[in-house]
Amino acid sequence: MLVHRNYLISGPQKRMIFDDRIEMHSPGCLTNTLTVEQVKSGNSIPRNPIIHGFASKILPYRGIGTGIRRALRLYPQIDLFNDVEENRFRVIIDRPTGK
Repeated sequence: MLVHRNYLISGPQKRMIFDDRIEMHSPGCLTNTLTVEQVKSGNSIPRNPIIHGFASKILPYRGIGTGIRRALRLYPQIDLFNDVEENRFRVIIDRPTGK
């Protein structure tokens, strides 16, 4: 979330844990003409190229556009929303409730 958020928008990144889901909200919609389906396919347009450059050197980096694909492969109960009306990107991860 630190690499991908829109820093021109004032507001916090949010992580919320509920009994049935985890939600993450990041300020700013997807950049340029990128769509949720393109992101799921591995397409990537770095919003913050300088931060991206540093992150790729200090984090356990596996390649541009691979994070969401890897997460969906391991746990398909992840929904992505490009919320244009609220100007944010949302991720909702379903959690088993055990009920």
